[in-house]
Amino acid sequence: MDVTVPSHNIRSLSLAVGCLGRISKDLYIEFSALEGLILRTLNDSKSAFASFEFAPSFFERCTTPLDRGSMKKRKLQRKPGGIGRQSRRRNRRSRNEEINEEKEGEEEELDDKYTCRVPIRIVHSILRSRKGVISLRIRSCMNKVNTDVTRRDLDNFIVSDMNERAMEDGYSMQLSFEFLCETIGPMRVTRRIGVEECDGIAANVSKLECSEIHSSPKTLSGMLDPLYRTTEVALCVNDVEKIVTATSFHATSSSDNALLASRSILNTETTIKCDDFLKYAWRDDHVVLDTNEQTSSVPPPNVNEEVTLVFSIKELKAMLQFCSQVGADIKEYLDVFIFFQWAGKPIIFETETESFLAYIILATLDDALITPIGNK
Repeated sequence: MDVTVPSHNIRSLSLAVGCLGRISKDLYIEFSALEGLILRTLNDSKSAFASFEFAPSFFERCTTPLDRGSMKKRKLQRKPGGIGRQSRRRNRRSRNEEINEEKEGEEEELDDKYTCRVPIRIVHSILRSRKGVISLRIRSCMNKVNTDVTRRDLDNFIVSDMNERAMEDGYSMQLSFEFLCETIGPMRVTRRIGVEECDGIAANVSKLECSEIHSSPKTLSGMLDPLYRTTEVALCVNDVEKIVTATSFHATSSSDNALLASRSILNTETTIKCDDFLKYAWRDDHVVLDTNEQTSSVPPPNVNEEVTLVFSIKELKAMLQFCSQVGADIKEYLDVFIFFQWAGKPIIFETETESFLAYIILATLDDALITPIGNK
């Protein structure tokens, strides 16, 4: 992984990491020279998933370096005889065989996808705003370390608990953030953090057969701002009356069912007409299955008329704040696309430009756990 972020895109990258930090504490990084950089996270309850995909056009440089440490480690895995024995065998090979082997190694390195995990708070602190930054280079590296030294002696980079296994093998997996700043003269500031090699994460959610709402961040923020002292929101889309209602959601512990509101709790509700959105496309050909079937995929009886989706409000506000701030920086409107089906199915909030794609997937409360106002 070796990317160079221009100065006008550093703030967008920092805001993306800050948005992910509102969801979870671990940041999953995936990189491919062909696909670009992908930042993802998943909260502990697995009810919120977020992904920011930055295309190669987002960067000035987007390549996969032939890291010496990683190449040596791969050769050790392929050839149990070791580096010394392998170097002696090279004298017996022809020059053409060596060239072909180098080409195959480069192609293998370019095709591989780099994945790691790192604490979000550390990356966010590194990407905080700086004055006079010309560019930022983010590079992966495998450094040979002395496993006999103590943790306090490693003051040239941050060592976390996640790379202890790599240190046992004699290597330290790291990410290097190199800032090129313009002060009196060009100055380079480098910060390194330890990372853990891991498998990537993904969400198996489809946008097919979903209703869609296309809105501006300002419109959605206006609906959510009056909802005070609530961690969840109930979004009711009524296709008969052509209105969308956002209601503060309060769960009660006195019953098995959750209530949208009760007489002892302040309830706030905001309503907007569907025509006020940029686009509204309702899908009314859902197949209503047998209600006796106990499965979360069973739609409610009135699924073709209205749906009520209850989900966490914190992640959505973080997404809207990202769209507003980045849109102001790049002087471009970042509209939000909402994809939904019915209660119990995930709801997707998505925004994109030519250089990146961002989306958040939130779990919704099952319809059987929602009791309308006045029914209890």
